[in-house]
Amino acid sequence: MFHSGYVAILGAPNAGKSTLLNTILKEKLSIVSDKPNTTRRNFIGIHTTKDCQMIFLDTPGVHQSTKKLNQSMIHQIYGAIGDADILCLLIPLDTPLSEDIVELTERIKKDFSEKKILVVVNKADLEIEEHKVKRENLATLFKGMPNCVISGKTGEGVEQLLTQLELMLPIGPPYYPADQLSASHIRDIAAEVVREKIMELMYEEIPYATTVTIESFNEEPDIVSIRASIIVEHDSQKGMVIGKGGKKIRAIGIQARADLERMVGRQVFLDLRVKVDPRWTQNQARLSSYGYTQKK
Repeated sequence: MFHSGYVAILGAPNAGKSTLLNTILKEKLSIVSDKPNTTRRNFIGIHTTKDCQMIFLDTPGVHQSTKKLNQSMIHQIYGAIGDADILCLLIPLDTPLSEDIVELTERIKKDFSEKKILVVVNKADLEIEEHKVKRENLATLFKGMPNCVISGKTGEGVEQLLTQLELMLPIGPPYYPADQLSASHIRDIAAEVVREKIMELMYEEIPYATTVTIESFNEEPDIVSIRASIIVEHDSQKGMVIGKGGKKIRAIGIQARADLERMVGRQVFLDLRVKVDPRWTQNQARLSSYGYTQKK
């Protein structure tokens, strides 16, 4: 019998959720950086075999904040929990257990007790002296929950993880074609790829004060033409993103274009502009216009 279902990948910022998903998909589709809260919206990745289809929900990092943008990210997390058949709690060995993860776990036990849970201990490739999570703490918090140990970076233990997940999936038909890796349109992925390069190349507050919108997207047999706007909050930030003589925005474009061409398998024309939208991260109407929703 065929098995299918949704698997939410949950964890603290920088727990390795997106890295794990990319390893499972054998394709870099979910954006990754070393900065916290890189993922702002749930990203759907699809892993299909002859026996099952797992639809992964890569979620923002679990954290607490009163800021409107962060509140929308928290809403995404609980939306994924509600939608998922299985909850994967990703616990990195190099970071002490945060209060946010403890609180999330207790809330899941209380409000989502019908959900299947798999505790995934990540970053097993690290040396013992780098471990900051005490095994006895894990045993207490996650008592009675099935678990496995992996390295999302090297792939160690990932096949065993997939085997465990397959056994936990409900019986059901595939939701997507077997060769489809994501439910996201390449238009949306393109915006996230540009934002990833901003996260990698910019510093201080800039990555957290920017978002990316696709103004136009045109696919032809030999070329994909994309016009995108990088949204910032202040004129000073606009100058920093552009850089002296356009050097910084050119670097962002070059790196984003390379990733996109690898994804689509053809030439990509990428036109980037920078726009100022004052206090957009603090205005719910502006957040909604950029696709960030907040729980009511």
